[in-house]
Amino acid sequence: MAVVDLVDEVVGVEFPDDPAGVVAVVKDLITVRNAVEARLAAGAAVIDRLAVAKRLGSTTSKVLQANGAAPGAAARWLRIGTGLEGLDRTVGYFRDGFLSAEHVDAIVRGVGHVRSRIPGEVSDDFRWEVEGKLLAHAVSGAPPAEIGRIARAMGNEVAGEQGGVPAANDASLNTVDYVITDDGRLSGRFDVDAVTGEKFMSALDVWSRPRPEPDGSADTRTPTQRRNDATTS
Repeated sequence: MAVVDLVDEVVGVEFPDDPAGVVAVVKDLITVRNAVEARLAAGAAVIDRLAVAKRLGSTTSKVLQANGAAPGAAARWLRIGTGLEGLDRTVGYFRDGFLSAEHVDAIVRGVGHVRSRIPGEVSDDFRWEVEGKLLAHAVSGAPPAEIGRIARAMGNEVAGEQGGVPAANDASLNTVDYVITDDGRLSGRFDVDAVTGEKFMSALDVWSRPRPEPDGSADTRTPTQRRNDATTS
């Protein structure tokens, strides 16, 4: 049976009218969805390893998108597929459909973050410990964002204990992301070290200081409005 034949099986799923029954079916469908994403992540890693995209003059993420994946999902599958090595317990939960791709992605990124905060090599035992803590939170129902916050706290702790760079000063953690939305607007977010942040705020504050209204009264604009005016004037 071809994998695509499974679509007919899913399309044929019917929901019972009783509350417990419909919840049970939805739970099963979520399990199937998680298991499918586990295979997609594994497939993305194989595509990347075989350098399929390079032969096409493209990237693995774009190859996935060309075959129907949304950009965010494509990036997540590739990140998971190439980042699960050595995280066997997480692999098992993901393979069996117990964890979502979003939770697994948070674990993969979290383990990578903690490892990046430690100078020198990281032992297998330590990686096992970090994975275990993040996995335990995922299994207990913590949302992906919470797993990310826990990983950050762990990274701060081990950096302090082992002589790593404090988070506020670690420029290697800096991220600047932006996308052009469907309606043509630019949406983004950034996370930078204290020095870079201070330079950014200082430059913006010069142009967004309160100024009196024409009648001499206090500036009625909010700080958010003043910063927006500073970037558009």
